[in-house]
Amino acid sequence: MIMQTRLKQALEARGMTRYRLAQLTQIDFKNIDLIYKNPRKPVETETLGKIATVLGITDPNELLEIVLDEH
Repeated sequence: MIMQTRLKQALEARGMTRYRLAQLTQIDFKNIDLIYKNPRKPVETETLGKIATVLGITDPNELLEIVLDEH
């Protein structure tokens, strides 16, 4: 099993852009873009915390999901 982010879905649900999220979290846009485009990329807990706070996410399942490994 692999954990992946649901950043794209979370942003779409809030009508927020990656650029705006980068501004509000003070996380470099390149990092936000990597997480957005590669949901299986490992993400530091601190980064996830900043994203969750800005997006008002209290349920980890809204930002993370576990998927079966395809290998």
